[in-house]
Amino acid sequence: MGGAKSGTGRPVMRIAMLGHKRIPSREGGIEIVVEELAWRMAELGYDVTCYNRRGHHVAGSSFDTGITRGRYRGIRLKTVATLDVRGAAAFTSSVLAALCAAFGPYDIVHFHAEGPCAMMWLPRLTGKRCIATIHGLDWSRSKWKSGFGAMYIKLGERCAVRFADEIIVLSDNVRQYFLREYGRRTEMIPNGVSRPEKLITYALGSCVGVCLYDGKHRIAGMAHIMLPDAGLSLSQENPYKFADKGCEQLIKEMERQGADRRFITAKLAGGAGMFSKYEALGSIGERNVKAVKAVLGALKVSVTAEDTGKNYGRTITFDSADGSLTVKSMSAGITVI
Repeated sequence: MGGAKSGTGRPVMRIAMLGHKRIPSREGGIEIVVEELAWRMAELGYDVTCYNRRGHHVAGSSFDTGITRGRYRGIRLKTVATLDVRGAAAFTSSVLAALCAAFGPYDIVHFHAEGPCAMMWLPRLTGKRCIATIHGLDWSRSKWKSGFGAMYIKLGERCAVRFADEIIVLSDNVRQYFLREYGRRTEMIPNGVSRPEKLITYALGSCVGVCLYDGKHRIAGMAHIMLPDAGLSLSQENPYKFADKGCEQLIKEMERQGADRRFITAKLAGGAGMFSKYEALGSIGERNVKAVKAVLGALKVSVTAEDTGKNYGRTITFDSADGSLTVKSMSAGITVI
């Protein structure tokens, strides 16, 4: 299709997305998914166009972003005429967006939500490949359980089954529903989350915050260690609570995310002797610190900085951008290590 090429001379896949209200917007879950997916695909080199509804933010015009056309985060934005009447806005915008996509220079048309899929036959008539992401069984929601709205959404569901080259669902329940009701196999891709830039844990007393950082790949991890070893607890459900299991488990999880153990270093905070005078075997905080250091030593992970011991609680913030650890306490104020 078409002749768009990348800087390397290779054809660029062109994708149209529709079914959302508008982006940029936080009006609903679909809008967040479309924006997050679209800009990431644009960053990878795909030519992505999103068809927005005309009109104002559902919370009022004061929440409008003012961005309605042109480029946004690498995404082409186009606005289609919309009948701004309750129940008609989604219908009219999806019809016109599907028409534009059908006759536009796209390789793939990606429909979001069941209702808009009722128009999927349009781009299929012009030879486009179509994908449907089913964000939920919308016809079953209380506001659509009866009347024309429910019937139209159900029609969209059936059109997705018939016309979509691929159907994406977000949960196993919906995957099983499509298999049971239509014999249609789907791809389950749950919604993702953005990796947090900062990891925070509050009110560290005798517990130890273990902060691991791979500076080469900028991958960070944190464990809130409560006890030196799992044998001291009746419950073994959460390995991250124990020094003997949590540190190694955290390193393995970081490696799954792309970290390299050779570049991982550690910073520690906490391990206060909050009730040491009443503890027959000594301060649990001190024992936590010693256990963590012993485990990290065995794993060949060096401790580059620490703020441990004393007799006060701490709140810590670990920055995944640079590996800095901010320690806050009522007694010692704020320290960055």
